[in-house]
Amino acid sequence: MNSIGIWWDRIRNGTSEPQIHLDLNLWAAKQTENNYIEFGFKIKEYAIINKLYIFLPFQFSKNDFEDKTRYFFDSQDLSCLLFNQEMTFVGNGSSSYKKIKYHLADNANSGDFTKADFFYCILNSDWFNFEDIKDNNKVVGTKLSIDINKIQNKNMDVIYFRFRIKKLINLYKATGQNNFIIEGLIKKLALIEINVNSVRKLPRVIVDEIFTQSIKIHSMNLFIMTNVTTNLIFDSNSKDYVNARRLEYLWKDYVDKTVDNSHDIANILAYQWKKKDFFSYAMLAKIEYSVIDYYLFSIMLLGIIVFSMVGSIISGGRLISIIIHWIFSFFTIFVIAVSFYKIWKAIFRGRHI
Repeated sequence: MNSIGIWWDRIRNGTSEPQIHLDLNLWAAKQTENNYIEFGFKIKEYAIINKLYIFLPFQFSKNDFEDKTRYFFDSQDLSCLLFNQEMTFVGNGSSSYKKIKYHLADNANSGDFTKADFFYCILNSDWFNFEDIKDNNKVVGTKLSIDINKIQNKNMDVIYFRFRIKKLINLYKATGQNNFIIEGLIKKLALIEINVNSVRKLPRVIVDEIFTQSIKIHSMNLFIMTNVTTNLIFDSNSKDYVNARRLEYLWKDYVDKTVDNSHDIANILAYQWKKKDFFSYAMLAKIEYSVIDYYLFSIMLLGIIVFSMVGSIISGGRLISIIIHWIFSFFTIFVIAVSFYKIWKAIFRGRHI
C-alpha cells in the first residue's frame, strides 16, 4: 500500500462544489533522511468544506510537520517564482491572510480559478490532527485532518496554503541492482512511485472514507526535485511531462531549512508534470544517480591485491618483497582514490543524488 489519499467532506450539500488545485513536491535524494513531500492547496469555495484529509502510506507526526505558507506570505519574490507569474501583495492584510493580485489582466478573464487573485492563508497549528491508520492491527500510514471550517474569514474567494512532511517512505525506493559490477561503483537506480487516490493501493478504511464523498481534483502540478547528477530515465506519464529547470537562487533559503548543502542551489533540478480534472493518478519514474560505492570498491581492490600476490608467489617471487610491494601499491592507490574523491566532492559539493 503506497498511495496518497486526498479527500474532503462538506459542511453542507448544495449545487456548488469546492474546487481544489494541488501542488505536490517530492525531494528525492540519495540521503533519504533529507527526503520530504510537500503539499500546496489552492481552494475555491473553501467555506463549504468541513475538513480536508491527506493520507500518507507511512507513519508521521506533528514533529515531521512544517508550515511553509509563511515563506511566501513574507516574500513577493518567492511568490512570483512559485506561481511563475508577476504578482503584487495587496494591502497589509492581517497576521493570517494576505491578498495576492496577478499582473496579467488575461488571468481575470480566463475562467480558471487557479489564475485568479487569491489569499495566502496561514492555518493555526491546532487545526491539524494526526491519526495513525491500522490495517490488520498494523500501522500502515497516518491521516492528517485539517479543519478548514475554522477559517473565520469567509469572504475570500480563493485561498492558498502550503506545508511539508519531512519524511518520504514507501514512495521512493533505491536499489543496488545494476547490470554490471563496475556500473554499480559509480551509479545507482531508484524508483519513485506517485499514486493519488489509487484504490488498490490504499487501506480499506481510507477507501471507504473517500467514497462517501464526491471527489474530483481540479488540477495538479507535480514536481520531483533532484540534483544535476541525477538522470530521469523513464516516467510512465510522459504525456503529462512539462519540462525541467534549475532552481533559481531565490529558492536557497526556502530549501536550506531541511536539505544539507542545498546552498549550491544551481545544482538542483525540478522535473514537472501537470494533470487536470482527475480523481486518481498514478505515475512511476525511474532515475539513476551518481554515487561512489566504497564498500564494493574496497572489495574489488582487495580482491585484485590478493590475486596479484598469489600470482606473484606462484611465479616465484619472494613473499616479503611481494608484501612490501603491494603495501606500497595499496597506499598509492588509496592516495589517488582520496584525491579523486576530494576533486569530485569539490565539483558537486558532496551532493550524491
